[in-house]
Formats: sequence, C-alpha cells, structure tokens
Amino acid sequence: MINVETALALFGGRDEIQKEIGIDDEKWEDEIGPSLVFLEKQNLVLLLYSHQAEYPIYAELTTAGKKRRNSTQPSNKIKLITAEDKDVILTHLVNNYSVGGWVALPIDQPIHGLSGDQLDAVLSNFGQHNLIDYSGYTTMDRGHVEFVMRVESHDFIQQGGFFGRYELFQKTVEKLLMEVEKLEREEGGRENKFSEYKEKIKEYAGIISTATTIVESIKNTLE
Repeated sequence: MINVETALALFGGRDEIQKEIGIDDEKWEDEIGPSLVFLEKQNLVLLLYSHQAEYPIYAELTTAGKKRRNSTQPSNKIKLITAEDKDVILTHLVNNYSVGGWVALPIDQPIHGLSGDQLDAVLSNFGQHNLIDYSGYTTMDRGHVEFVMRVESHDFIQQGGFFGRYELFQKTVEKLLMEVEKLEREEGGRENKFSEYKEKIKEYAGIISTATTIVESIKNTLE
C-alpha cells in the first residue's frame, strides 16, 4: 500500500527524480512509477511522461510537496528508546498483524513516533528476542522492511513486555542489595568485602539488561 511518506522518501532529500540509464524498467514501472502517480494525485509533484512508456520518467516536487517532504523528515535529535516505547510498538504489531503472516511494512510510516533506521533497529531487536522473524530491508529504495509475526510476541506482551522485565530486574537488584546488607550486619568483620559486593551490584545494574545475568554474577562472587 502506497502512502505519502514512503513515496516522498524516493526523492532522498532532492526536489526531483528521474529515470536514469541502468535503472531496471520493471522496478521503475511497478514500484517507483505508481508512487509518483500517487503523489501527483495529491498535487505534490509535477510529472513528465515518455512517448514510449505509460509511466512517468521525471518528477519534480511542487511547493506543497516540498513542504510535506520537509515536515515528514526525521529530526536530527536522537530519541532515547525506552522499554515502554518498545512495548507500544510491539503491541501495535500484535494488534494489527496475524501470527505467521508475512508483513511488508513501510519503514517511513511512523509507529509511536519512530520511523526509518530507528524503527528498523527496534524491529531488529524484536527479531533478536524471537518475537518476530525479521528480514529487514528488502527493496533497493529501502522503502519497506519485511517480517513474520511469531506467537511468542503475544506471550511476551501478556507476561509484561519489556517494561515488565525491566521492573523485575529492578526489584531483583533491590532484593540483592537488601540481602547483602543483611549479611553485612550479620558478618561485621567482613564489612569491607560486603561493601565491595554492593558496589559491584550497583555497577552491574547499570549495564546489564536482564535479571538472570546479574543473579548468576553475584552468586558466583559470593561463593
């Protein structure tokens, strides 16, 4: 399905686009041409056609097209992607795409304010967690990414998602600190050693993303 943001992305920041020698005719006719015609219907581009072809060979953004293109360009400001952000995006995918269904997602169509490479990075992360089977960019114009929904994504959301796992991690860290403080009071002569353990826990908590890793690490230290 063609949308304005994906079609405008074909211009790559330029004000015009034309069919050049070496560009595959079939790709231009099947993918790029229809997108340009779609933009023309929105009064966002002016088109030129070839006498030998039914599809346009040149397009130039109108003033309205340039304004729309500039308004959809991502900000240079880097956004911190939180556990809550990933939960919202994953929930959107779960609610809109069937398990086992192949999806071709327009990457410049924002989901929860993320698009382009940032959205690609989040989806790739979902793939690493086996929540989707992620293929990434599959077209030359990098307009779409492809993936297949897995049933594990539904289970993950029902189990609390990324934020739920983050909360579990925080509670595990707090519990470990309380246990070390308890041991510190009971073993007064080893105060310096337990203080060292507490500092290690706090350090690990800042860099480790799962509760399992920190539990195993501290368990080995105490042994």
